Amino acid sequence: RAIIKRESMVDLVIGPRALENIPAMLERFRQTGEPQVDTSDTGKLDEFSMNRESKISGWVSIMEGCDNYCSYCIVPYTRGGERSRSPESIVKEIRALADGGYKEVTLLGQNVNSYGSGLLKNGAMDFPELLEEVGRIDGIERIRFVTSHPKDLSVKLMEAMADLPKVTPALHLPLQSGSDKILKRMNRIYTISHYYEKVEILSKKVTDIALTTDLIIGFPGETDEDFEATYNALKNIEFYNIFLFKYSPRRGTAAVQFSDQVSDFIVSERFERITQLQNEITNKKYGKWVGEEVEILVEGRSKKERARYTGRTPQNLIVHFQSDIDYTGKIINIRIDRAGKYSLDGQVVNPISRG
Repeated sequence: RAIIKRESMVDLVIGPRALENIPAMLERFRQTGEPQVDTSDTGKLDEFSMNRESKISGWVSIMEGCDNYCSYCIVPYTRGGERSRSPESIVKEIRALADGGYKEVTLLGQNVNSYGSGLLKNGAMDFPELLEEVGRIDGIERIRFVTSHPKDLSVKLMEAMADLPKVTPALHLPLQSGSDKILKRMNRIYTISHYYEKVEILSKKVTDIALTTDLIIGFPGETDEDFEATYNALKNIEFYNIFLFKYSPRRGTAAVQFSDQVSDFIVSERFERITQLQNEITNKKYGKWVGEEVEILVEGRSKKERARYTGRTPQNLIVHFQSDIDYTGKIINIRIDRAGKYSLDGQVVNPISRG
């Protein structure tokens, strides 16, 4: 209502969980001429659908919202608290994808590790149990998921990753900072030692696990010592790739109130150091696959070169190869003979494929 009062040109104010009410709101506005407001929290999550361009790999939303109020993030304020879809609706959607020829699904949520916590019924599935259920669907060969909050990464989930053959050995686990002081200011609710401990367990349980992460450089109050802790964390863990961000204030978040902002010059300098280090690590991690035989799900041919195809390994590494046969949608074996900056090149080992 405050928006309507403040902005005379606004006719409709719609919350993120009331999108299905837009047609009715427009009709009421057409009939009455009165501004319409609906910020209710009763939207039917199970009825949401996603547009998909690929016919091989499909994204499936399993929950929305977030209960973790990280001091730099606006998501809990704009999308509300966590809500999980029913497992029945998720499985139904994925079965439909499998019937349509999809071979891979990626389960989406702001924090998939806490899936099920908002389902108000006895015996609701947790996330490892959902993975097990999805793994039973015929036709789906690979299961991925994003994003995971480190504090909610349970041993049960790690064991599911190790034991369920369709769950891929790839995990995006946002670190954000290697400094306990900065992690506390971010309200991340874990320490770097807790993060190291979980990475160690993962590495022991899940063969050839490929870890990726998010990092924020220049968070308010980040000293040289804090930055070096992040730098050392990267050296110690050796992520395959990182998504690196310079801190920028978001109106409405707690961090925007912090007065000890880091200068742009220092942030840029630190950003460059992290980038250089990660380039070295990525080259090392990709290079270890040269000479190895890997299994890839072929996603399609190059738009520029008809005989050049692209696929992904279980670790989500991009692989390019030449072929006169169209293996799109098939799982084939490739021998890697070259490592690029963010991809691998190889040759088809034999014409046998599945999928």
